[in-house]
Amino acid sequence: MSSRVPAVGVEFRDAGAEGVIYDTRSRRIHILNSTASIVFKMCQTGASPHEIWERLRGDFDVPAERVEADVAQILEKFDTLCLLKPAPTSEVKSEAVTPGQAK
Repeated sequence: MSSRVPAVGVEFRDAGAEGVIYDTRSRRIHILNSTASIVFKMCQTGASPHEIWERLRGDFDVPAERVEADVAQILEKFDTLCLLKPAPTSEVKSEAVTPGQAK
């Protein structure tokens, strides 16, 4: 599973422990529980699913398999609702340097 970021037209607001998403394209509001809110906020930073799992494992006293399944389910729901898009990949260009060649 790759990193995702909010789709264009998707706005997030904190509402205490919960969150609210407003999709300007469909004009729909989505209320998020605390776990889904953490997942969405981490997606805003481009966090990978693995980074999200690690954060939630530290926050909740539940088996790792359950955390991974819950995060996958939340991300799938966000994808189904078109609230996320793939995160842009940054291309790192490297220069080949031969021995004895100065950079």
